[in-house]
Amino acid sequence: MAKMEKTAFAPIATLRERLMLIAKALMPLAPMALAVPWLKRVAKNSQFVLCHPYGAEIVLYGFLALTPLSMTAITVMIYGRFASSILRHRQFPPPGHKTFSRTRYRHGWRAVALGRLIVVLISCVFAVSLYGAWLAHEWMSRLNHDAMRMEQEKACPKRG
Repeated sequence: MAKMEKTAFAPIATLRERLMLIAKALMPLAPMALAVPWLKRVAKNSQFVLCHPYGAEIVLYGFLALTPLSMTAITVMIYGRFASSILRHRQFPPPGHKTFSRTRYRHGWRAVALGRLIVVLISCVFAVSLYGAWLAHEWMSRLNHDAMRMEQEKACPKRG
């Protein structure tokens, strides 16, 4: 009979480190949490959208393209290094990384699959920002810009 090996587990994080792990996991959602109240405020006070020469473009591109793009950037900064470490060492969790709960080390193709899954998820968030930019461009091309300018001239006072 083959001798059974003792299964290795990753070190468990302390309470402070666990709180940091939770904060890192929620960090990519921060741009959306900031963008939604901003959009509500802009919608209430439509003077910005109406009176600024590029108000509608700023709102559309900001919400549909730049918010997911900033989420992508934050995700790459936090999880990109983690995924590259998994792929480099072919081990999940990578060496020196503490975990939230008791986690068995995975080696080989299972670890590489998790690393690639993280890369694919980051790519999906980036694809959402590209789609948002395309969508904003399509919506802006369908607007009647002459009618918008006439409405702007009526509603907005001239600055001296």
